[in-house]
Amino acid sequence: MTLQLRAVTIDALDPVVLGQFWSAVTGREIIASRSDLVRLASETTDGPVLLFLKVPESKSGKDRIHLDLETDDRASEVKRIMALGATYHSEVEETKHAWTVLQDPEGNEFCIIESIS
Repeated sequence: MTLQLRAVTIDALDPVVLGQFWSAVTGREIIASRSDLVRLASETTDGPVLLFLKVPESKSGKDRIHLDLETDDRASEVKRIMALGATYHSEVEETKHAWTVLQDPEGNEFCIIESIS
């Protein structure tokens, strides 16, 4: 295969604000920042970066793709991320899994899940 995933791109009204939020959430370094785009470093040398691109329209409707962030302490991470500016959306519990759905400052949904053993 000749394709490699280089970036997960998120549309943003304000890429700088959204990039700073996601940098604080994930601990990823901001490696490029302009008024129209912000790029966060990859977690690995060959993994995808997070890219925030300026668009003229705000988010509408449910996201068709979202990030799942895994942790050993969901409650603490939810509290920390909400203090950074996320808003609470919902709790989901299924047979063996539970997660918290949050929204970033522009309303993009993402999930905080317990580490699965």
